[in-house]
Amino acid sequence: MTNTFTAVYQPAEEGGFIAFVEEIPGAITQGETIEEARANLQDAIQLLLEANRSSFVVSRIGGVARPDRVPTLGIGPKPVDEPSRRE
Repeated sequence: MTNTFTAVYQPAEEGGFIAFVEEIPGAITQGETIEEARANLQDAIQLLLEANRSSFVVSRIGGVARPDRVPTLGIGPKPVDEPSRRE
C-alpha cells in the first residue's frame, strides 16, 4: 500500500530548512539543504509509521474497534477507558 503525503519545506531562521508533514503529527525535521531535509523527513515518516503500526493492537469492544494502548511516540488517540460493566 502506498500513501501520499504533502511535505512542507520552510527556510529556518538559523539557516537550512524545516520540513514537516501536517497529516502525520510528529513528522518534523530539518536539514542544511532541501535534499537533506527531504531525506530526513522520509526517515522520520518511516519511523513514525512503523512505531504507530507496531504499537496498535486493535480489539473489538462493544462492536467498536479501538487501540489497546497509545503509541510510544505520543501520537495517535488518547487511551479509552473500559466501559463500566453492570452486574
